[in-house]
Amino acid sequence: MIFLDFNGPLGFYCTAAMSLVVLNTLPPNQEALRLLAFTFRLLNGKLSGDDALKDPTIAAVVSLCSYERLRGEYKKSLIHLNGIQRMVELRGGISLLRMSQPGLTQKIFR
Repeated sequence: MIFLDFNGPLGFYCTAAMSLVVLNTLPPNQEALRLLAFTFRLLNGKLSGDDALKDPTIAAVVSLCSYERLRGEYKKSLIHLNGIQRMVELRGGISLLRMSQPGLTQKIFR
């Protein structure tokens, strides 16, 4: 899980969906899928606006990458990882991000 301050519903829904998958070893149930769909809708809004490169948005994508990995969806996880890489590049690279947000950078490396 991401240990950043998720301001607003995006962090809540992302964390809730991941928690439901972790707690249930079965495939995601309807509630988890509903939360995940809501997460994607909120995240798409962030990515298409001024918040696209902000820390909570990057953290949400990192969290979704972990979510897909937990589910064994490695190809989907790589799609999120490629998005994270692009976001970090647009922020000036991993070195700059590491200086300003070491916790977020550590989660990206994991």
